[in-house]
Amino acid sequence: MAAINETRPRGPIAKSACQYTAGSQKARIFDALLAAHASYRDAGVLPATLRQFYYKGIGLGLLEKGHNVYNASILVAGDMRLAGIIPWWDIRDEVTAVHPADPKFADVDEFKRRYTPNPNRYSRRLLNDQPKYFEVFTESGGMAQQLAEVAADYGITVTGAKGFDKTPAKMAFVRRMRRETARRPAVILTFGDGDVWGHHIEDARQEWIEGWWRAEYYGECEPVRKHTGPYDWRDYFTDPEDDVDAWAHPIEWERVAVLPEHIARYNLPIRPEDEDKPSEEQKIECEALPPAVLNDLLRKAIEDPDHWDKDAATATRARIQRDRAKLRVWNKEHGF
Repeated sequence: MAAINETRPRGPIAKSACQYTAGSQKARIFDALLAAHASYRDAGVLPATLRQFYYKGIGLGLLEKGHNVYNASILVAGDMRLAGIIPWWDIRDEVTAVHPADPKFADVDEFKRRYTPNPNRYSRRLLNDQPKYFEVFTESGGMAQQLAEVAADYGITVTGAKGFDKTPAKMAFVRRMRRETARRPAVILTFGDGDVWGHHIEDARQEWIEGWWRAEYYGECEPVRKHTGPYDWRDYFTDPEDDVDAWAHPIEWERVAVLPEHIARYNLPIRPEDEDKPSEEQKIECEALPPAVLNDLLRKAIEDPDHWDKDAATATRARIQRDRAKLRVWNKEHGF
């Protein structure tokens, strides 16, 4: 069986984890990023992108140009942020989440503020009135838009990642969970390939959640390599716009596809390039499931009575119709 890389940290780490060997490439990159951060901070231009940090390091004569150097900078910057040496929000990340395609609104007043009222365009987020928060995570970025077309009917966000998503994406995910679990439980519906790596991606995200939980409630720090030490995440990771109490409710993970029964039921083929590999290394890709089947699996997973309040959804839909009727009257009164 293919080995799984377990060397990357889950959650916050100690500052000592960034004590690289003197004169090593990582040590030079560390010094360069620290100098770049100080320069941008003094100039009042933070946050800046990691690529901008990289180019600033070159401009300061502390970094060499090269693809390998930039790739190493990504890893070092990640450690520096996790250790609180560079505040998380001082580096601008480009994290993509696929949100509902059709606009939904909190109420009629919000709709009026944003659009000339067309009653047929008005809707509400069914998710807002549900007892649980939902999110969909798919290993395949290409499938995200397809699943988003289904999830949009419920006001549910879909996030796509190709293989192991980057630290900023996981950090954005943790931030959403902090906000949502402050008021209700969360259900994460996952779509991944039928192989050990697909399941491990879900495990990695769960470990991130657990790592942050330990850091907040117990002041524990994720042991990295041989380094340990006290850590207070509030000094470095608090988003100034996020003042809610975190982890008030649990998070439940539910794998929707690919499941073992799907392989037999739909006679799913092995990925062509894996046919000559040992069975434990073969992959069944999620995209092998027909799109209609994937969409149906997602709808059933969302509307599972254990999670979804059908009566609340019916009430929300009824309110949408009442609000549309109000908008028609408003249109008539204002000459639209």
